[in-house]
Order: sequence, then structure tokens, then C-alpha cells
Amino acid sequence: MTDKKKRKGREVQKLEAHTSRDERRWSLEGMTARQAEEANAIEARVIMRGSRAEAKFETNKGQRALTIGIGSTADKTLHSMRLYEALGSKSHQFTHDVLNRLPRAVTLTGEDARDSATISAALAFIGSVESQNVLETTMALQMVAANEAALLCFERSRTAQYMEQAAAYSNMANKAMRSFALHAEAIAKLRRGGEQVVKHVHVNEGGQAVIAGTVNTGRGV
Repeated sequence: MTDKKKRKGREVQKLEAHTSRDERRWSLEGMTARQAEEANAIEARVIMRGSRAEAKFETNKGQRALTIGIGSTADKTLHSMRLYEALGSKSHQFTHDVLNRLPRAVTLTGEDARDSATISAALAFIGSVESQNVLETTMALQMVAANEAALLCFERSRTAQYMEQAAAYSNMANKAMRSFALHAEAIAKLRRGGEQVVKHVHVNEGGQAVIAGTVNTGRGV
């Protein structure tokens, strides 16, 4: 083995040590040392974002159930804790209500594996909002429904046979997207406490500009 290959092997081994086997999602096999270094840096940033709660549909004797977590009891307990954190509430009733409503907010196929991924993706989105209370979680759930409606309407608009149908679906999709954007804006406004950044530019004698900064307009919606 040449010195170059030995050096490359040591570098890759060193880089792989930055993430545990359980955390690693991608293999570095076949990568050069430089590629592996970039891959490790990207993966480290992904891991730093934190893990989200995952859900799983299981069908047994014709009965379909949605469970949180995949694998051992300890794994399911950890995912349940992640779920409560993502929903911003310690209320069992609220958490169960969200889990009952979430499958009706997205499009399910009846295939356990695919639907499990769909629900887990929706939970990942809700988790990314980092809700501080049930109000923000409720708005995040509505954003999931609005996004699903927008994508569905755009898809139907693309496959519509007549222009009138395509236009109607596009109009509904645009309304759903506006609803999504308004919800995002409302959450941001809640967290700002109604504070708005308004800049007033005053040009004094001699051409010198004075810029006024933040103006507090009171509590937001």
C-alpha cells in the first residue's frame, strides 16, 4: 500500500470517528479524503439540527394503528419525548388530538411504509417550527394541511383536461399557499410580541441621512 493510500485511510478513519455508527446515515465508502471531510462536515450540521419524532403505521388482523417510535420500547419512549417537545405541550389530551388530526391533514395511500414516512415528515415539519405552546402547534398543523392542499391542487391543475379546471385548481393552490405564508407570518409576529421594524429615512440639511429604527406597535395577533 502506498503512503498516499495509507494517509487517505487514516484521514477517513479519523473523520468517521466524529459521528457514531448509530448517528451515521451515509457511508463514506469510495470517497476521497477531501470528499469524506466535506461529507462529515455536512452530516455534523444535519445531526446538530436534532432528531425528530417518527411515527409508524402497523396493520394487524385488519386493524391499523399509528404508533410513535420504531423498534424497542426505549426507542419508542425517546420518540414520544421528542413528540411532546415538538408539540410544545405536556398535555396528553392535546398530543393525542394532534395525532388523531394529523393523518387527516395529509394524503395517505393505505400502504403502511409509505404512510409512516408521510406522517413522520409532517411531524418533522411541525418540529422545525419549534412551537412554544399549543397555539403555535395548532398553527403548524394548519400549515401542514395548507401545504398538502396546495401541492394537491397544483398536481390536479397540471393534469386537468380543460383550461377552466386548471385555472380553478391553480387558484385554490394559490389561496392555500397564501394561507401557509400568513400562518408563518403570524407565528413570527407572536414571537416578536407585535414589534415591527419600521425604518424612516430623514434627509437633513446638507444631505445627511438619519434612519429611525425599531418601532413597537403593541402585541400581535
